[in-house]
Amino acid sequence: VGPALAVSVLLHAVAFALLAAFGWFAGLKIGYFAALVPVAALLLYQHWIVRPHDLSRVNAAFFTANGAISLVLLVGAGVDVLLR
Repeated sequence: VGPALAVSVLLHAVAFALLAAFGWFAGLKIGYFAALVPVAALLLYQHWIVRPHDLSRVNAAFFTANGAISLVLLVGAGVDVLLR
């Protein structure tokens, strides 16, 4: 479980970097990049609530937080497009 959680941290860091790179290359502005702040917080939250010895909150970390991340990105990209 411990190594799997470590890999998860690494993959979340890569995912965040790719989200930022996408915004940069797509020419997105403040709306999208402002949305990346709560996205980073939600990714950190996922790793804060799940521990190798306590997996009872895996569903909250995986389903709830990732669902919130997708909505935050949608709103951020939408705001960015509307501000153009």
